[in-house]
Amino acid sequence: MTGQDGLCVDRIVIAGEIVCAALLCDGHGGHEAAVLVLNELVALVHRYAVDGSSAALAAAARRAFAECHEKLQVGTTAGTTATLVLVNESSAEITCASVGDSFAVLYEAPAPTLSRLLSHESQVLCTKENVATNTMRECCATTSRSLIRQNDKARQQT
Repeated sequence: MTGQDGLCVDRIVIAGEIVCAALLCDGHGGHEAAVLVLNELVALVHRYAVDGSSAALAAAARRAFAECHEKLQVGTTAGTTATLVLVNESSAEITCASVGDSFAVLYEAPAPTLSRLLSHESQVLCTKENVATNTMRECCATTSRSLIRQNDKARQQT
């Protein structure tokens, strides 16, 4: 990672449910955008999420990304891609949201025998047009329970 990139991992409690948040930013044109997103995005998701469901987390992430985007319109030409993965430890659900050309991959440890791309199919580019018209959509909201079952089956077959 360069001085324009960053990683933040935090554990938050939303409506009594424990959610692990992992955020990766790939900045460009300066460090300001990545720093702002790293400092504010997870706290905004925490503030806006009405509960720990994937739907609520995805809606909160969209709103948080839009707010960070608006803050970056003044005073800097720096930008950043961002990938946010929210793991609801209480319900075993994973919610992934991303902007830019970054994405997340879920794979089985220690050997990646089964993997799933979490945020590629519905990639959202954070442009002034889609933020201004509120057309940012969920990048991915999937339950990890089915992925865990798939991983268990793959392990049993080996």
